[in-house]
Amino acid sequence: MDYYNYSVNKTLDEFKTSEKGLSQQDAEQRLEKYGLNEIKEEKKISVFQMFFSQFKSSLIIILLAAIILTLIIGEYADSALITIIVIVNALLG
Repeated sequence: MDYYNYSVNKTLDEFKTSEKGLSQQDAEQRLEKYGLNEIKEEKKISVFQMFFSQFKSSLIIILLAAIILTLIIGEYADSALITIIVIVNALLG
């Protein structure tokens, strides 16, 4: 499929067309067979979806539980440090 190496006539023969293009009937048949000539766009992920997807990791869930436990026992400095680590991890991905 190195069409760039083919001559014009060979390329036209390969695609069963001419320099004038397809006939209306051929165009309709190909449209029905192959669909529209367009590139499908990939679903884009928003920044928020990407950020929150970072929290699906089991290690991050354990760290979130550690944040809650350190808050309950009053270790606010540890809780803040773990929170910063989790947020940096989510931002850097």
